Amino acid sequence: MYVIKKAIALIALTITLGQLGACAVMSKTDCLTADWRQIGYGVGLDGKLDKKEAFNVRQQACSKHGANPVWEQFEQGHADGIVEFCQLVNAVELGARGAHHAIDNRVCSERDYPGFGEAFSVGYRLHSLTRRVNESNSIITDLSNQVHRYEKSIRRINQQISTQGSNESNLNQLKSERRNLRNRIYQLERDAEQYRRRLYDDLSARDSYSDYVYQDYITALSDRFVDPRRDKKLNRSKRPQSSFEDRVDEILNQ
Repeated sequence: MYVIKKAIALIALTITLGQLGACAVMSKTDCLTADWRQIGYGVGLDGKLDKKEAFNVRQQACSKHGANPVWEQFEQGHADGIVEFCQLVNAVELGARGAHHAIDNRVCSERDYPGFGEAFSVGYRLHSLTRRVNESNSIITDLSNQVHRYEKSIRRINQQISTQGSNESNLNQLKSERRNLRNRIYQLERDAEQYRRRLYDDLSARDSYSDYVYQDYITALSDRFVDPRRDKKLNRSKRPQSSFEDRVDEILNQ
């Protein structure tokens, strides 16, 4: 429970500090009252490695207001932010959001943060399952909209047929169009039924994974906190996998 609360708090803090840390142009008030350690922390917490560029942008903005950013404070805050960003509980949440930059930018090396890639994969699997659910819902909605359009066309044709009188040629053409539309509706409804079955399976898979793997994985992280600056004697060798991790691997490789 502590880890889950910490993850929620970390997300909220990321948003708050990210809004300040990501702001390229700081106001005069921001510059004059800035806590440069906190600003650096926000940049690091957002997973951005290029601290020098981030600092220079803010330094240029604040120099116009007579403020002097403190590099040492910014750098220390950035280092603290990167450590928080690279915690496994955050890796799981980043994966669930599909935040590829956490892996693509190689911010959190496996050497310094063992298990980060695995934790991200556990979260990303939930992201993939959720995306599949959303895709199924979207397709079903599109098919339903097509059916409604065709039904509207059929009602229009029925009105035309009722006003055609004895014009047999036009009547046959309208009836042929109506028949084709009905055939299309039939096929669309068959497709929609297939996707409804797929959606049911997708929802079951996502919910089961969320309840029995994703949440269990977060709980299994307990209060683990890794700081490579502090843990100089951290054992870098590959640790044996637990039975729980074996179960995760089996699911991820399906």
